[in-house]
Amino acid sequence: MIRSLYGQVVFVLLILAVVFLTQLWLSRDSLTTFTENQNSITKSYDNVGLVYELERDIIDLQRNVLIYKETASDTSVQRFYRIMDRVEKKLDIFYQHIALDSRLKVDENLVTRMAGHLNDYQDNFSGVINGREKREEIILEINTKLDKLLAGVETLYLERSNELVEIKLHISLLLRSFKDYQISPSIEALDRFKSESLGMKKIFTAHSKSKNLLILNDQLKSRFIRLTHVTRGYVYLVNVVMAGSANEFLYLSEKIRKEVELEKNDLIYETRETTGDISARHNIMAIISIFIITIIAWFLSKRIFSPIEGITGVFNILAKGDEVDRIPSTERSDEIGELAKAAAVFHKKNKLTHELLERSQDMIANQEVMNIQLEKQKEKAEKAAQAKSMFLANMSHEIRTPMNGIVGLVDLVLKTDLTNKQERYLHRIAYSGQIMMNVINDILDFSKIEAGKMEIEQADFEINTVVENLISAMIVRVNEKGLEFRINISDRIPHYLLGDPLRISQILMNICSNAIKFTEKGRLQVNIDYQEGHLLFVVADTGIGMTPEQTSTIFQSFTQADGSTSRKYGGTGLGLTIVKQLIKLMDGEVSLESVMNKGTTVSFKIPSEQSSNQFIYDLPELASHHVTYMLEDPSETELPELLKNLGLVASPLPHTDLSKHVSIADTPPMLVQVSSLEYLKSIAADISGMKDAGISVGFLLPTNGQDIKQYIVSEWDLPSLVQPFPPSYAKDYFLRLFGIKVAADTSKKENNQTSKYQGHILLVEDNTINQLVAGDMLESLGLTFDLAENGKVAVSKVCSDQVYDMVLMDVQMPIMDGYEATQKIREKGYKDLIVCGLSANALSEDIMRANHAGMNDYLVKPLQLSEMEEKISKYLTATQG
Repeated sequence: MIRSLYGQVVFVLLILAVVFLTQLWLSRDSLTTFTENQNSITKSYDNVGLVYELERDIIDLQRNVLIYKETASDTSVQRFYRIMDRVEKKLDIFYQHIALDSRLKVDENLVTRMAGHLNDYQDNFSGVINGREKREEIILEINTKLDKLLAGVETLYLERSNELVEIKLHISLLLRSFKDYQISPSIEALDRFKSESLGMKKIFTAHSKSKNLLILNDQLKSRFIRLTHVTRGYVYLVNVVMAGSANEFLYLSEKIRKEVELEKNDLIYETRETTGDISARHNIMAIISIFIITIIAWFLSKRIFSPIEGITGVFNILAKGDEVDRIPSTERSDEIGELAKAAAVFHKKNKLTHELLERSQDMIANQEVMNIQLEKQKEKAEKAAQAKSMFLANMSHEIRTPMNGIVGLVDLVLKTDLTNKQERYLHRIAYSGQIMMNVINDILDFSKIEAGKMEIEQADFEINTVVENLISAMIVRVNEKGLEFRINISDRIPHYLLGDPLRISQILMNICSNAIKFTEKGRLQVNIDYQEGHLLFVVADTGIGMTPEQTSTIFQSFTQADGSTSRKYGGTGLGLTIVKQLIKLMDGEVSLESVMNKGTTVSFKIPSEQSSNQFIYDLPELASHHVTYMLEDPSETELPELLKNLGLVASPLPHTDLSKHVSIADTPPMLVQVSSLEYLKSIAADISGMKDAGISVGFLLPTNGQDIKQYIVSEWDLPSLVQPFPPSYAKDYFLRLFGIKVAADTSKKENNQTSKYQGHILLVEDNTINQLVAGDMLESLGLTFDLAENGKVAVSKVCSDQVYDMVLMDVQMPIMDGYEATQKIREKGYKDLIVCGLSANALSEDIMRANHAGMNDYLVKPLQLSEMEEKISKYLTATQG
């Protein structure tokens, strides 16, 4: 007999294994067949459903094509390609099913033919789209030429009233035929169009000065015939070619579906027979297995489970620390005997276990004390973070509040009559205030980035606006230091781009401000380009430069080149850190190269999608116009590049040929690049000769060329383009140079002009200076106002008989703050009253809190008149300019 418990268990398991292997051997083939049939049936159902889905999608495709044929909507095109993509994926899945399932007997040629029809269908739809687009282009051309024809007729036949009436009748009937054809293409509309065109041609032929009108008439006829050809083409594609492809696809799918359904039915029948065989075999083996398992269970209970239960009871007693009289089964020589002996050892070691347990409890108690200490440290860290946020908010508020008085009063005084000296001093005060605000904004932006609260917007913008803002912000400091400032913009830049113009401007201004700060003489060069979906910026200066060690740390927080840099040039050391973080948030890249005492170049690129098909220098009015230019500095390349970007035909003129240029007939406009007043005076006689000869003359001047410009104005009163300039200025300048009139933009106001508004305002402000600033701004906008020194007084005034059109509510006041006052005003039923918050707190959570309290809008101090007017104009009516 087997003495080892392990051997006994193995023997029993071998018996069970033999039984189960026998059962597996008997049922293996049946189970395999059954499983394969079940899988095939499942796949057959999937394939049938897939074919039905393909048929529905093809019908949906055909319906979508018919909708596009009638409406030409972009939604139909998008839906077509979504459905087409879905059909192609399903067809690929079905083809894989055929390749992987040998039991699926479907002709692969049918699927290949379906794929071919699908590709033809997609290609034909592209033809339909092209046809519709060509049709719209031709319609636009016809409308344009009709307008030109009508304008020409009214000019030429003004004195021939009878002929003018007859031609206008022809044009009216021609236009009606054209409109009828757009609504419902027909041969009758084409014949009427040709007839009216022929009638006008006879009239124009009889008039010797009607050659241009005759050409326009012939062009209209040819364009209309082209329209009919294009319309017939894509209608034929939809109604005949694509409909045939769809019907053939449906025919093939129906044929495949029938084959798959037939295969499915055969599999179901075969599976039912296999299931019966398997059931019978399993019943026999189940009876045998139950008998053997019963015997094994009796054996295991007697030889294993009962002894183990007894020893388990012993272990339970020992675990409680109690004594036992006898440990059973110690006489056995198998594993259970070994377990009993182990129980005896356990009994001896019981006391040692209790000691170890006590030690563990002491360790756990120590760990709990450490956890409490860690929790306290965590609370301290959180309080420190809250204190930092509170400090930044308080700092912003405490600095912005007095800055509101400074900036606001300076802004108001600048609107009054001042001497040049007073105005210059006030501009310096405003500039100093702006520097201080930039420092505050840098710190707040750095805090937002650190906290992960900086958000990047995605909106349409023009690079021209970014350049205008950059020039406006930098030009005062550039002129003060006498630097040359150039901005070169590539003609590859689209007119409209998608991105965050505010943050892009902030990056550029930080980099340029840094460059100007560290450049005492020379120039600042900004190059802007667009390549492969990225805006590329390069800012180069001729400043003090940096060593390699300094460039490696320049993007770190609160870091400048060395300690003396901050003392000599000022600054927080956050500018380039914010630049790098903002570029990183926009998934861009930034790099810096610098040579000591020679200058620094900062390059960065930002992904930006093109949102228009036009480009920044597109100006059809200037296309192919001729211009002659002359350079004081022959190495200059910016002027020729600008002329090329604008589409002008430019010819260089040497200095020696300038006097000869005056006598040339039909002389094109002349553009002169001037860098010095001495050079201009040397060619003054020739310039005067060209002006007397009626030649348009313009000048391109350097940044610090105000003396040159004054000389040009006093001598000849000729236009000058001063660098730097945005693309819009360049286009306007050349339109004036060529005498091309453009419609005036009446939407823009003069910088010092404000509108007047109707309304009575409640100004809630506790600071006396801020009351004066805001009050004067309201009066300059033509508004009357009442004052309230805190929120409690404001609630009382709103609930009185006085009617207010708007409330300007300071948010931080004694007795009752602006948040609570706004909530009480809303609770008292004044839901429609406009409440605009005033605060020196500029963090995003402050604005969110104001919105939550019920405020409609928010103004950040220091207040400026332009920003005040912008908010007022949103809610009140202007009465005069």
